[in-house]
Formats: sequence, structure tokens, C-alpha cells
Amino acid sequence: MEDSRLSNRLTDSILGLNYGDEQERLRYFEAYAVMVHVQLIALPVIGATLIVGFGTHATAPVAALLVAVLASMLIGKIHLRRNHVRLELLALSRQNRKYLTAYLAAWLTLFGAVASRGLGHLDPAFAMGAAVGMATALFTISARVRKSRPPSGDTR
Repeated sequence: MEDSRLSNRLTDSILGLNYGDEQERLRYFEAYAVMVHVQLIALPVIGATLIVGFGTHATAPVAALLVAVLASMLIGKIHLRRNHVRLELLALSRQNRKYLTAYLAAWLTLFGAVASRGLGHLDPAFAMGAAVGMATALFTISARVRKSRPPSGDTR
């Protein structure tokens, strides 16, 4: 498992740094959590803006940037799964829904820009297909979360 070894090395090297006392360490990780949320919303929107502004010339660099972002998210997800973090309940909790809506809107903006401007051989039906696909995925995930809610009514 090459992915696990890479994830282990990255985790050990990043978390092994000297952050000071426990309070400083928590503040450091809180700052990174805020930065990641902002980046996950901003990068697709900036990519959409570049594609609308520069057309097909911007599509490949924007795609490369977003692939790098998704790869880093995969490394983080490997670490969370290895430590048995319940990702669905964490990501889709009631408090996090506003962020998920913002992520969805940002990615829909990017798909719309690619469909309308980024790839000349695609017609606007691509944007419609991407929007319907993302909406279907969001509906399916939210139905799964409702079904897996604890019976006590705990909304987390």
C-alpha cells in the first residue's frame, strides 16, 4: 500500500513539528481548518473566473491545480479513515451544511464556466448534466444522512 506509506510519512512529518504547547498546537490546526474551508470554496470560483476570462487557454492549468487539490484531500481522507473518523456524519452535520452548499455552488460555477467557455466542443448540455449529477449526489447523500441519524434525535 504505497498510499498508506506516503500518508504515514506526510502525517508524521507534519504533525511531528514543534508547535509549542497544546493550546498553540490547537490554534495552529484551527487556522489550517479555516484555510482549507476557504480554499475549497475559492479555488473553483477563481478557476471559473479564469476560464471565463481566458477561455480554453486557462482550462488545462485550472484543471491541473484542482487535481492537485483533490489529491491532497485524498491523502487527508486516507489519514481520517485509518483513524476511524466517521466522515459522513462529520461532513454532513447540521453545522456543516452551509459550507457544503457553498462548496456545491463553487463547483457548479466551475462546471458552468467549463461548459460555456472552457471547452469549445462541448455544448451547454454539459453544464446541465453536471448540475443534475451534483444535485442527485447531494440528494442521495442527504437521504443517507437522514437515514443514519441516531434515534435519539441528536443533530450533532
